Amino acid sequence: MISEYCKDKRKVEELRSSLVGTELDAFSSWLGERGYCRSYISRMLCEVGHFSKWAKTNQHVLENIDDRVLGEYKGFLNEKGGLRYANGNPVHVFRSANHFVNFLTMSRHGITAQDQKSPSIIMDFRTWMRSHRGVKDSTLNHYCPLILGLYDKLDGKLEDLNVKRLREFILERATGFSKSHVKSLAASVRMFIRYLVVIGKCHADLEYAIPKIAHWRLSSLPKFLGSKEIDHIIDLCDPSTPAGARDRAIILLLARLGLRAGDVSNMRLENLDWEEGTFVVAGKSRRMSRLPLPQDVGEAILCYLEKARPKVNSQAVFITLKAPFIPISRQQFPDRCQTVGREGCYRTGFAGF
Repeated sequence: MISEYCKDKRKVEELRSSLVGTELDAFSSWLGERGYCRSYISRMLCEVGHFSKWAKTNQHVLENIDDRVLGEYKGFLNEKGGLRYANGNPVHVFRSANHFVNFLTMSRHGITAQDQKSPSIIMDFRTWMRSHRGVKDSTLNHYCPLILGLYDKLDGKLEDLNVKRLREFILERATGFSKSHVKSLAASVRMFIRYLVVIGKCHADLEYAIPKIAHWRLSSLPKFLGSKEIDHIIDLCDPSTPAGARDRAIILLLARLGLRAGDVSNMRLENLDWEEGTFVVAGKSRRMSRLPLPQDVGEAILCYLEKARPKVNSQAVFITLKAPFIPISRQQFPDRCQTVGREGCYRTGFAGF
């Protein structure tokens, strides 16, 4: 209930009577379940109210609010100088609107709502990706809203899919967004096309109609770091702080064992065998490997588990330190972990991330 987060009765009435008022109770509960504090939820509700006023002024309706509308709002804020502060930091109002649109998208397509279901083809795609490609639900939850945009554009008539319509969709949804978003969009649609090819609903060459999006990250980082540099980075991690304890454990796993970032983020408590001094890594395509757990790495992990890991009902070893308290993903690795991860992979011959 939004009244739990907003004590001003007039503000509560204003929010309830807004364009998005019917969704705000569920939205606030969704934020609470993800570990956000009361003050943060209160601020996001007010900022979503600003987004609602803008949407109504521009003659948008609740049923049509999606990524395209969010892109228009981003352009509006950018023109008014309301997207970033003078120091370059992003203004929270757009982030709140982005959270709300993500909530709407997942709710509409049954990713979080139990009483709604995605189209059967999308549900079959999720099952296929999990069983044949070993893709996690967190990745699928990111892919499926983007794919549903294509499905809706075709009105469910996948037989009408061709090169022209596919490229029109990519260009239309790419306008106003970052290169990383466009790259994710292209990757998710490409995987869906491959699935359609497998089940015989799409021409085999259609996936090549989606060009790869150039997006170079971390290109300025050195390819190799010496042992002294790695030891120095490890020493910078203060195990008496939550962030230091977590980063030290992650960096040691990357540097000593040459694991991929995905291997570390996928580590689970049940896969740690303290008596034998080993642990199981679930690599690509769900391939399981048992590796030795060096003494210093094991001590760092134990220190993190005892002193720094948030108390959440999850088997994942590494959890975010701020709300939402969820398993850390490879994209959320701190910069110092990213650097050592690249170097560790090069030194041991593993593929980089």
